[in-house]
Amino acid sequence: MIVKLLSETGYDVATKAMRLSRQSTSDTVSSEAWDIGRNDYKLILKLLDSDRLESGDPHSVALRMVHLTFKITAPLYWWKQMDRYSVGKTQASESTMYTIMNRELSCEDFSYRVDSRIIEILNDHIRANEFEYVIENLPCGYLQTRIVQFSLPTLRRILKQREGHKLAEWREFVSEVKHQTLQEDFLK
Repeated sequence: MIVKLLSETGYDVATKAMRLSRQSTSDTVSSEAWDIGRNDYKLILKLLDSDRLESGDPHSVALRMVHLTFKITAPLYWWKQMDRYSVGKTQASESTMYTIMNRELSCEDFSYRVDSRIIEILNDHIRANEFEYVIENLPCGYLQTRIVQFSLPTLRRILKQREGHKLAEWREFVSEVKHQTLQEDFLK
């Protein structure tokens, strides 16, 4: 699994929006994730902390304007679980429908060791241009790359729900996201 943070944006707009209800927009000095003013930082943490006690993130609604975009290469079995998160998430993928027949497969295309006979059978069907056979028999360890954008509250929810998960890929995802983001404190 490979997880790479591509962008972390929207803090400037979110800090202005969260101060509207407090009539303190002039106090906002933040520009982006690497430049959040001290008072804005404290207010974000206060709002996030308030939401720990309630469902639906009612206090940090403005933080939906913060977006984190990742390039993720993961096996299909992991993507099936990630696909359950659809609200606050946008994605574009390396579509198997359009790419699976472009080249022969190799061991590096899978997250675990696939029997070489299976790969050779799939490659025979790729050479014969038998798309349906290939797609129906593709092992779930096939690696697919997607660009995924999350709102901050959605990403926080995913990390909370999947931290310590029995599937190693989830633990790796949580670790990489926390390690790469500029504002790790906002993900707790």
